[in-house]
Amino acid sequence: MVKAVIKALLCVAVFAVMAVLLPIVAVQAREADPCPPQLPTDPPWKSGATTATFSPNGTLTVSGSGAMATHDYCPPSRPPWQHIATSITRVIIEEGVTHIGANAFYGHTGLTTITIPHSVKSIGWRAFENCTALTSITSLNPSPPRDGFEMFAGLPKSVCLYVPTGKINAYRNANGWKIFNCIKNLTSVPIGE
Repeated sequence: MVKAVIKALLCVAVFAVMAVLLPIVAVQAREADPCPPQLPTDPPWKSGATTATFSPNGTLTVSGSGAMATHDYCPPSRPPWQHIATSITRVIIEEGVTHIGANAFYGHTGLTTITIPHSVKSIGWRAFENCTALTSITSLNPSPPRDGFEMFAGLPKSVCLYVPTGKINAYRNANGWKIFNCIKNLTSVPIGE
């Protein structure tokens, strides 16, 4: 009987200690960055068949012929410009790029505008997820690029998508693109494109 009481008291003591320590450990784990930052490198950066450059005005320009690489949340496959993600306010993908890689701009919270050329045929999963400052996306392709899973998840509801004249319905009915409440005809190509 004494052994049973001791076992019961030990169980209660263990649960009490766990109840106190578990929330502390959980908070510490949440606060720690699961992916330590990469060492910064200077542009230009390579991503698959593309090259990215960054200008002091906050514009990241991706050029090349072919597809960007698929990226991940953690090194070594984070986008090479990840260390300046909050400084990037504008992304211009130039004609010739055919695919925007997965996670390429995930969580870029300073990003406000994106320009996607006619040559982009597909966008990787979560490519622009959680770009919370985004206000506009311009797609110059008359056919909506194939979507990657949650490529635009977590965007503000107010983001406006600009598409070639007469293509609003094509985008409004396309997977990944129909999430936009604001889809407008592009009346002119933005300066610098």
